Amino acid sequence: MHRFFSDWYPKELVSEQFFHYLLIFRMKNRHMHLVRLQE
Repeated sequence: MHRFFSDWYPKELVSEQFFHYLLIFRMKNRHMHLVRLQE
């Protein structure tokens, strides 16, 4: 996942906060997807 984002966005241009937000956002989406599968 880290490599995917680093290939898309040069790390110099991306703030740590924004990168962190993207990771959390993806994790939340994956979690919700897993919850839906379990229903």
